[in-house]
Amino acid sequence: MPGHSSTGSSETNAVDAHSPEPAGHSVRTPWLSVIVPVRNEAQRLGATLMPLQAWRARGVEVLVVDGGSDDGSPVHAMELADRVLHAAPGRALQMNRGAQAARGHWLWFLHADTGVTAQHLNALQTLPDDACWGFFRVRMSTPGVLLRCVAGLMNLRSRSTGVATGDQGIVVKRCVLHDTGGYPSLPLMEDVALSKLLRAQAVPRVLGPPLTVDSRRWEQQGVWRTIILMWWLRWRYWRGEDPHRLHALYYGRSASQRRRPHRDLTDD
Repeated sequence: MPGHSSTGSSETNAVDAHSPEPAGHSVRTPWLSVIVPVRNEAQRLGATLMPLQAWRARGVEVLVVDGGSDDGSPVHAMELADRVLHAAPGRALQMNRGAQAARGHWLWFLHADTGVTAQHLNALQTLPDDACWGFFRVRMSTPGVLLRCVAGLMNLRSRSTGVATGDQGIVVKRCVLHDTGGYPSLPLMEDVALSKLLRAQAVPRVLGPPLTVDSRRWEQQGVWRTIILMWWLRWRYWRGEDPHRLHALYYGRSASQRRRPHRDLTDD
């Protein structure tokens, strides 16, 4: 993508790996490329990638972009993706690296711990030719009234504002993403920033059925505490505070938090 050439250096390409093509895999240009940024997601990555295997036989390309995992995530992805790419840590860098390598007409950015089904592929196939981008509604992986309310508020906010976050599986035409310059190089709020750039070009399509979002962050840190933290970060970003400062405020809390799997901290 323009402005992000550093993620596509020859050094990075040298460590990219090609996974074996599944039987019947088409060599034609895929209509969809699924880009999965990962960092220390070995325990959950297989559950996300396995449902995509049937999609690969239907002309879908699956790219995993590792951001410096030390738990063997790239090895787990090798047999379940068309390519395993490498980039510097940081979701924006990883997603731009995947977008550079992707061949699909549509690009779908999917978190490594998101639950998908064949119905989601069917929803993507119904996108009209005049659509530019969109995202899915979400639901939480753990039942409960409070978490259902969290998901409901996420869906209401994104539909009313036209701004999505990473858990919602942003999908965008490759040519449209190219025209925007790719994901802004921010350590935090990169999905919000991209949504605003895309929203200026076209109204997003809101898709269903809902994606299943891993609720571990809310369970580990407390639902109310996490909600307050997300809105606090969002408010400070809206006020114009440097995302690098917001990133430092969160990740500077403890070394143990910095070692947690890479997650989008702006999803509310």
